[in-house]
Amino acid sequence: MNSLSDDMLLEIFSKLGINALINVAPVSKRWYELSKHKSLWLREDVIYDHFHQHQFLRHVRAAKYLRTVDVSDMHAAHGEVLLTLLNGPENVRRFSCFCVAHPRVIVELLERYKNTLEELNISISDERLSYGEGGTFKDGVKPRPGYLLKLISEMKSLRVIRFTGTMPSIGHHQGRVNPKWYFGELENPGLQLHAIAMKFENPREILVQKFIIPFLKSKAPFLREIRLTSDIWKNKDIQEVVRHCTKLEALVRFPIDSLHALENCKQQFFIDFILGSWIDFQKIQRDLIGYKGLSHIHEVSLRFCDQLYIKSDEQTPDTRLETFLPLLAGRLHSCKRVHIYRWDAAPPFVGSVHSTSALVKFLYTLRRTLEEVHISDAFRGGRHLPQLMKAIRDSVPHLKSRGIAVNRLGNRGLLFSVKCKVDSIIPNTGPLLLEHGRIEFGSH
Repeated sequence: MNSLSDDMLLEIFSKLGINALINVAPVSKRWYELSKHKSLWLREDVIYDHFHQHQFLRHVRAAKYLRTVDVSDMHAAHGEVLLTLLNGPENVRRFSCFCVAHPRVIVELLERYKNTLEELNISISDERLSYGEGGTFKDGVKPRPGYLLKLISEMKSLRVIRFTGTMPSIGHHQGRVNPKWYFGELENPGLQLHAIAMKFENPREILVQKFIIPFLKSKAPFLREIRLTSDIWKNKDIQEVVRHCTKLEALVRFPIDSLHALENCKQQFFIDFILGSWIDFQKIQRDLIGYKGLSHIHEVSLRFCDQLYIKSDEQTPDTRLETFLPLLAGRLHSCKRVHIYRWDAAPPFVGSVHSTSALVKFLYTLRRTLEEVHISDAFRGGRHLPQLMKAIRDSVPHLKSRGIAVNRLGNRGLLFSVKCKVDSIIPNTGPLLLEHGRIEFGSH
């Protein structure tokens, strides 16, 4: 083995998992140094799991570099595990933490990853934002409120950020607390974000006006993907911001009842719709009748996420989608690609709504422009895929089956296309930034 070059050993080590890399390190000083090589560890993801806590600690203690550190499932009671990260890797590309406790540790970790972080998933709470008002930090220096966001604003490599959480105190104080004091740092033009997701429960108007709108405006020249909640999308100023995002490529998990926000957009982009029983389809239908068109939407994803086919008061089929989907398709004058996806929690696609009626009508209406359809069925191992395949063959017979492919949402499924698989647009398009990885928000 001593005759092997460093490059050869690195190639061999690249085939090993984290535990194996840690185990071979004590063999010799040379192996120890090579086993810590940056190229081996920046491909690794370390995810906290309460049932495998010992393994998590072993990995973070051994690593200097990691692609992902995910402690989103860590509870406040596990603060000692979080402290271990302060002596762990210094180079991390993605960091996920939804635990709102231990603000001091979170701030120190963000300082540690400041120069390398590319993707951040974090909960924003009053406690985290006001950190520094009542305590001390680093050698007795007391930072002003909003220090956490100041740190984020200085991350030159950061490109993707997901905010979630609640901020009742800041919104409640209205005139006495200016949210710009907390959030103004994020408007730093040096923070060139490509993708932003924000899920705040029932955000107060002052938060939308003083934080969310100025924040999105400052990132409009760079934004490619946006994901917001329905309450935020309904704000007309937010809709105006979207129209000025000249590089916008995708709206992820977009609430279909906010279609009005897109009517006057000029960018060509992909839109990922959520379809659920809580949606007032009749109201949207009335709005759609007055729309001139949604010709800027060239790619659509339909996510069926819960029961839609049985009415709650009587055992009869719910035919709302049979009317709604064809009407929606009639406004998508330039749609070339459709993704059909059903979450694990969704019920089977039954013939009366999803397969033989609503989807067939939707796809048939788009037949003149449609070039590709991708279908994924996560329910019970995809046992209802034959029904979906039949719907596609009946409605758009010019699309031929091209086998298994990965679509923009990162889902594996069946591809139907006018092109051969190697020339198809879907497999060659990388997964959306806001869909990549393990962290996902709730459906609505």
